[in-house]
Amino acid sequence: MANAAALQDAQTALEQFNADNDISFSGEYFYDDLQGAVDNLLEIRNDLANVTNLTILDGLNGTSAGALSDLQRLHQAHEAEGSFTYYGIQGTTKELADARNDSGFDWIKSITAQNGTKSFTLTDLGLNSTHLSTLIGTGSDALSNTYQIKQNGLTSNNTAFSGVPFGVGATMAYISDATPDATTSYLLPITASSSPYTNHVIGLANTATPNPSTFADFNVTGDDAASGLSLTTHFYGGEQLSHISLSGADLSTTNGYSYSQTAGADTTSDLSDDIWTLSLNLTPGQPAISGSVSDNTGSSILGLILHTIDSSDVGTSTDLGASVFRTEAWWNDISAQDPNYKFSDNCPGININGSNGNAIDFDFYLSKNYLERTFATDFDAIDDGFAASGLSSVSSDNENTGTYIDVSKSGDISSLQLPVTISDVSETIAGGSTDLYRVAFSNDSWSKGNLSLVYGPSVANTITTITGDSSGAGEENSTITGT
Repeated sequence: MANAAALQDAQTALEQFNADNDISFSGEYFYDDLQGAVDNLLEIRNDLANVTNLTILDGLNGTSAGALSDLQRLHQAHEAEGSFTYYGIQGTTKELADARNDSGFDWIKSITAQNGTKSFTLTDLGLNSTHLSTLIGTGSDALSNTYQIKQNGLTSNNTAFSGVPFGVGATMAYISDATPDATTSYLLPITASSSPYTNHVIGLANTATPNPSTFADFNVTGDDAASGLSLTTHFYGGEQLSHISLSGADLSTTNGYSYSQTAGADTTSDLSDDIWTLSLNLTPGQPAISGSVSDNTGSSILGLILHTIDSSDVGTSTDLGASVFRTEAWWNDISAQDPNYKFSDNCPGININGSNGNAIDFDFYLSKNYLERTFATDFDAIDDGFAASGLSSVSSDNENTGTYIDVSKSGDISSLQLPVTISDVSETIAGGSTDLYRVAFSNDSWSKGNLSLVYGPSVANTITTITGDSSGAGEENSTITGT
């Protein structure tokens, strides 16, 4: 039968035939073949046990594939020993990895091929090496590069990237076009550890084999990613995002950032079911002139690092509250987490190879929960919150009575004080998903020592001083610290 409606019509016709002929029937109806869309089949799943051969049409001829959870429900309802045919499937990287061995049924290998290829859809940019390794498989279970993988968790211009297994059991490489052309953007995520962080590195390139030290290979001007990039990823089992380092790119001014717990909140003592979801909308930016970039004419870049922590580090000084630290410098001129450029444990020390006389802009997007924990202050008790809490005066003695960037070395106060702009971007950039404050400033002097963000909130006639840092350069290096 063509679809679920045809099955229901057949039942009605048989029942009418029995009634017209005064036939009493108390048995069951059995059907040889049935095909249909997932939504329609779910409505009649109680009848599917009597269907011999069931065919799912979702995913056929380029249509959107059915969700793994829905196909699993249909498969469970279809008890017959006939065929269960489907042409595609979609789910998160972890869900599809787990489905490689679902009670002995491999949901990926069992996809029916079309034109010699099998297709499935990922709904997130999976960065967990274990999940990716399980999904890609090894030996006879390994996926070949003939699989067509649609990556809905990574898009440009609302168009999904395509995924290709990159090395058996290793990772996934992504391209913005299923058939590469002159505007194709390329991405090969890299995961590395630098205690206490796991660092997920994402940098867009304009060639499939970029040279890490060649700036021209990462110029996305004119490529598909030039209009921006959207990504969604998940963290599991107690792992959470500490902070994000953005290079060149910036958060979009509308719904640029969302980070929240999407599962496991009701079982606080059990971290195994915890899921934290990060969604970013990013726009590429022109890189600043720096140590490795002598000419930035007509260029734009988009790179970031997601720094995650284990559950044991959540709420400690290692945890930067999913804040975002953005700089215009190309990532080759940034050395993150350099303890020599770190005044405290409350912000990251970032070492930048700047070019004296050339300005580099900085934007720090600080989450409210991080700020309140760092400053031990309830910003709801202050009119207009964090944005209005900084004192307006600047002291030459570098006292905590102003909101500014001061360039100095430890124990060596300088006279250079760079003003900052603090604004509440919760309803725009954060999309209302969280309270997010932006601290923006610029620096063009790269021989003055370390940069220190001096911030003095005045609450209940007291000043709470806690030091932290983020980005800058002295002797062609620097640190931004927060006080």
